[in-house]
Amino acid sequence: MKRVLMLVALVVAVASAACIGFFAGRQGGPAAEEEEKKHEQPKAEVQVAEARLATLGKTIVAYGVVRAAPEAVHVFSVPFEVRVRRFLVTPGQPVAGGVVLLEVDPSPATLLQVQQAKSNVESATKKLAQARHAAALQLQEARATRDADAKILAQTQRRVDLKLGTNQELLQAQEELELARLRLESLEKIGTTPEVLQAQQDLLLAELQEASLEKLGIGNAQVQSQVAGIVNNLIAQEGQIVPAGGPLIELAEEKRIEVRLNVEPGDAADLQAGQAITISSVNDKDARPVEGRVRLVTRRVNPASRLVEVFVSLPAETKLVLESYVRGRAIVNAKQVLAVPRAAVLPEEDKHVLYTIKDGKAVRHVVQTGLEDDTQVEILGGELKAAQQVIVEGNYELEDGMAVEIEKPGQEEQKAAEKEKAGEKQETLQKGKAPQKDAQKAESPKAEKKEPAGAPEKAP
Repeated sequence: MKRVLMLVALVVAVASAACIGFFAGRQGGPAAEEEEKKHEQPKAEVQVAEARLATLGKTIVAYGVVRAAPEAVHVFSVPFEVRVRRFLVTPGQPVAGGVVLLEVDPSPATLLQVQQAKSNVESATKKLAQARHAAALQLQEARATRDADAKILAQTQRRVDLKLGTNQELLQAQEELELARLRLESLEKIGTTPEVLQAQQDLLLAELQEASLEKLGIGNAQVQSQVAGIVNNLIAQEGQIVPAGGPLIELAEEKRIEVRLNVEPGDAADLQAGQAITISSVNDKDARPVEGRVRLVTRRVNPASRLVEVFVSLPAETKLVLESYVRGRAIVNAKQVLAVPRAAVLPEEDKHVLYTIKDGKAVRHVVQTGLEDDTQVEILGGELKAAQQVIVEGNYELEDGMAVEIEKPGQEEQKAAEKEKAGEKQETLQKGKAPQKDAQKAESPKAEKKEPAGAPEKAP
């Protein structure tokens, strides 16, 4: 009997212990799991890229403006003084050859010059006519003098024959006749007089002056373009009096433009004629960059900007706008180096660091940088190898030895989409709960109004 009682007591004790252990296990399980999670090391999610061999060099960046090449600029003028009536084009307008650029009128001084030339021709014509008339009179007078002297000589000869005259008188009559004959022969041989010759010269000069004014096209009131190009500048103004040969309008050939860059003196020494340089627009981000060639590196510092001017020739098909601001970028002394993305290199006080991954943990490296461009940086020394992975995102929060996990492509977008979807779901739930609460309030019965104790009953 006693054995049976002891056996029953033992079974009850074992069952009680099992129950206590079971309930204790259920209550302590989550706590233990949480404690275990606390002791687990967190993993940082990162993105990586490979170090690779790349061609880098010293990058020279400069800014400037688009200008027409000096030999491609055409300045239009007229060879006589004019008054500008009106311009038919505007700066920046492309024009074809033979297009009328502006209209002009002869100035008052030019009109006076034309009138004076015409008057000179008329006056010289009149003087020539008078000189010729005088020459005809002289010829007629010379003939009359010769005939008279011939008669005098004949009379003198008869007087000498009759012993009524002297030989001296005869010789004098002969000399006078000879002089009259020589004068007449001279006039007949030349056919003119010095006065006629002078009048003819004056008339010729007057006619040449009038003809030269006519060749200038004073009657033409239009100035046309001889070449196709872009109107670069309107030098004169409407209504302005411009002297003969004075500039009126400036036209640049569209296919012959260049860039004038302002370069630091130290960088200008590395540039040479023929150096390739990439030109991009500052204002138009969508414009495609063009590759030009250095035409000239000046050997003078501009007193105003304290920079060296460098001229870059552009391809003929370039469509950059005149006087627009551009950015020039050239790479000199290029060589092949080991490079990583710029995002992989972090500044830390007076040094640079980057992180690699080994056995699932971040490894910190202190590195020296060299050449760089907009996207990558040269890493000096032999600690980093080509094709080795470096951390490019998530590296700001890393420490040496921290556990890391490489994000898969598209993982970040997937997380963002899930987060956005969860937010939308929660917002939908909140919107659904509000009408339900309002409905419950409407359906709840109003509290019955209780009568105070001892109140008299209402009469039926």
